[in-house]
Amino acid sequence: MTTSLRAFANLRTATKVYTGFGVTLALLVTLGAVSWSGLRSNDEALRSYAAQSDVTVTLGVADTALSDALGAAAEFLVVGTDGAANRFRATAGEFRRQLDKAAPAIGDSADRQAVEEIRGLERDFLTGFDRLVALRTERDGIVAEVVNTLGADIRRTLSDLVAAERQTGNLDRTVQAAGVSEKYLLVRVLVARFVTETKPEDLVRIRQDLAAVAADVEGEAKGWADSPGAAKRNEVLAKLPRYTAGIERIAAIAEEMAHVNADTLTRAGAQINGRIGAIRQNSTEVLKGLEISAATAVTAAERQGTAVTAAAVALGLLLAWMISRAITRPLGAITRAMGRLAEGDRSVQVDEGWRKDEIGALARALQVFKSNAEEMERMRKAQEAAERQAAEQRRATMIRMADTFETTVQGIVEAVASAAGGMHNAASTLSGTATDASERSLLVASASEEASANVQTVASATEELSASIAEIGQQVEISTRIAGQAVSDAEGADQTMRALVTAAEQIGQVVEIISGIAAQTNLLALNATIEAARAGEAGKGFAVVAGEVKALANQTAKATDEIQSKVQEIQQTTGGAQKAIGSIGQTIGRMSEIATTIAAAIEEQAAATREIASSVSQAAQGTEEVSRNIAGVSTAVSETGDAASRVHGTSEELAVEAERLRSEVRSFIATVRAA
Repeated sequence: MTTSLRAFANLRTATKVYTGFGVTLALLVTLGAVSWSGLRSNDEALRSYAAQSDVTVTLGVADTALSDALGAAAEFLVVGTDGAANRFRATAGEFRRQLDKAAPAIGDSADRQAVEEIRGLERDFLTGFDRLVALRTERDGIVAEVVNTLGADIRRTLSDLVAAERQTGNLDRTVQAAGVSEKYLLVRVLVARFVTETKPEDLVRIRQDLAAVAADVEGEAKGWADSPGAAKRNEVLAKLPRYTAGIERIAAIAEEMAHVNADTLTRAGAQINGRIGAIRQNSTEVLKGLEISAATAVTAAERQGTAVTAAAVALGLLLAWMISRAITRPLGAITRAMGRLAEGDRSVQVDEGWRKDEIGALARALQVFKSNAEEMERMRKAQEAAERQAAEQRRATMIRMADTFETTVQGIVEAVASAAGGMHNAASTLSGTATDASERSLLVASASEEASANVQTVASATEELSASIAEIGQQVEISTRIAGQAVSDAEGADQTMRALVTAAEQIGQVVEIISGIAAQTNLLALNATIEAARAGEAGKGFAVVAGEVKALANQTAKATDEIQSKVQEIQQTTGGAQKAIGSIGQTIGRMSEIATTIAAAIEEQAAATREIASSVSQAAQGTEEVSRNIAGVSTAVSETGDAASRVHGTSEELAVEAERLRSEVRSFIATVRAA
């Protein structure tokens, strides 16, 4: 690299850019000045050319408007409608506006004089059309008043004349009157055609036919002065001169309108058209001269612009090469080095650090970035090793926690299952005892009924009293033993229910422990997921395991909720059973007291048969009391059986849930260990 290029490279980037753009802007200013000078000359030429073009175009539009006005005047001459008159005035106004628009831009004195002459001809043109309108209005009035109205009156008068002569029965006068009417109708047809076409031959025939009609009517009036149609003939003779005069005036108006159209409108229009053509011809010659001047100016501007542009392009290319060599090329090298460094290639070399501009600063910063990247790689490897060690520690912790959880929970589950089995056996025993007590109470009830029958028949069969009393004593003794056994069984069932309630409370505590463990496991799984996310790709497998552990913890929490619900149901059921068993114990105690009373009564009967009447009365009362108590015993025994059945079913459900809990715990422990 030469000394000059090295010095340029050491300049700050802003200085390089400002230098390049400054030179470029100077060239652009020079090019703009040259272009402005050429454009100014072209603008003046183009303005003159545009002004002359506007004159030519405007006069062309004015000429077209004049032609349209002549056409509208010719149309009005034929049809005489308001639409034709309005079109003439509109096109004449457009002609005047276009002429006023073109006049200020006309520079030639002869052309200005021609414009003034056109204005005078325009006034004659408009005056002639106004005369046409006035003549047409007069003509239309005569047509309406004379041709249409008066002509129709004459026709009706002739028709009345024919009708009057027909009523007299005079055929000659009728035929002559009809002939006159027919001639008049032919005259009206000719008049209608003349009004529309104004042919001279039609006017000649109209004059001849009207004279013939007048002569015929006048001859009839003189020859048949006393006829019924004389008045009608005189009326026709009075109206025909006015009708004829109206036709003559229409002919005169038509002739004058043709004269005005030919001598005023057509002549003025032709003169205006000729003068406009001359002005347009002069304008065309001026345009050709302006076109040559503009082409010469454009050629000169193109040459100057080409020279300046070539110099600007050459100098711009030189500056672009120098700036590219000083900025773009080293910047590209640094960009490629940054790309390789971003891809992980830390062997890349940074060679532009010697520069004193921004690129040199960027190269030195890239060198620092490279050093930091190497340090980050070393720290990343150390982090990965630490994360692997932490993962092993977390796995060992999870296994220890699973072992502890298995030891604690499995023992609790076994205790729950054992308690459920004991409750199941106690419920079975209680159910059997209740069944036996029910059967015994039936026997006691039967014996009581039999004793009552014996008491009723004691008067007639006193010899059977001893046997009956002995039988009653045996049955009472059996009832006493059964009642004692029932009391003992009820106390045992009550103790079993108490143990079952205690076991249910322990199960509830175990469920709370399991819920806490599940929540802690869920929290550990969440922490493991966070650690796995921090570990990145290396922690994806552990994140999956943590997710499974979290799902199992959620399942365990759900199962413990269900078990807690069942335990609450068991507690409610065992509480009811405990109350029922207490009631049974009280009832059996009362039954034992009654049996003792019966035994004392039997002993008194055996010792004092002489007091048999009093004893029989007491025995009757005792048997009635026994019957009532036996009924209560039967009801209590039935309730005991129902409660035992419910306890039996609840214990089976508890055993099933305990087995399910055991299975979930085993699955959870296996999953945690597998993780």
